[in-house]
Amino acid sequence: MSVFPTAGHAAARARLTPRTLQSGATARPGRTGKGNPYLRGALGQCVMAAARTDTRLGEQYRRTARRRGKQKGIVAISRTICEIAYVISGDRAARFSDLGAGHYGTQNPQGQTRSRIREIERLNPGMKVTLTPIEPVGTAA
Repeated sequence: MSVFPTAGHAAARARLTPRTLQSGATARPGRTGKGNPYLRGALGQCVMAAARTDTRLGEQYRRTARRRGKQKGIVAISRTICEIAYVISGDRAARFSDLGAGHYGTQNPQGQTRSRIREIERLNPGMKVTLTPIEPVGTAA
């Protein structure tokens, strides 16, 4: 593993990172490339197995696939698995502990609230959503 200075370099060698096509001030996202077909195939199978589990990787795949498509989800989670494998194989003291499927749901409650408000306002054009605090049960006048 000493060939690669970081986990990102190992993922780039497997062609799991997108290129940036830049001309002057204009930068466009590029394709990831072909890479090692055996490594990519094995990582793709790992992703599809992880997608059916109740883990952080499974939840991350489902979120990415729902928002950006299945193929981009496969590549994104393949990169994550490749980086995890790099860290575990490079450091004997490193241990993997899964963050759980609820990792993304509890990350930012204020952001989730804003997102839901925007969604309700989008579904009801011309309407504005405001949140007001409720009174505790025992303090009613």
